[in-house]
Amino acid sequence: MTAITYTSDDHLELLGQFSADFHPLVELGQRIGPEALQALLEVLGGEKPHIPKPETFWASLRREVRNEQIRSAFRGNYTETGEQFGITGTQIRRIIEGARCRRPKSPHRECTVKIADEHMARIEAFAREHDVSLREALDTLLQDPQKAAARGLPKGRLAVVRRGLRRA
Repeated sequence: MTAITYTSDDHLELLGQFSADFHPLVELGQRIGPEALQALLEVLGGEKPHIPKPETFWASLRREVRNEQIRSAFRGNYTETGEQFGITGTQIRRIIEGARCRRPKSPHRECTVKIADEHMARIEAFAREHDVSLREALDTLLQDPQKAAARGLPKGRLAVVRRGLRRA
């Protein structure tokens, strides 16, 4: 069996045979080129990514830059830092302490969960049974609601309160 290899020129020619309104990826390929489209397909192929509106995406990047500047400028006084950046001391506290923890963007970004003792015992038992760390057990149970329900854990999300893992 012989594999057929297509070049970037082949892809460009193929894209040219369609109007931009045929499919959003055809339009994108015509705008950014077949090499960039190929890279995008390799990275996101098979996924269902959320593509934010342009203004939302750029605003979130600006907010992350601002928050990093706040963390660098913070010298222990929430109110003064808030005045410097034009936001409240409470907002500064949330940025500094990470109290507003969102869904993890990567495996390296973590959220603290507050877990009732009765549920913690079930999670610890799961970790012992499967010979995994407490964090791995919690990740597994959070990602698989059926396993969590089988363990008698509550449906829905656990309360996210701040970075790290601790008992309630």
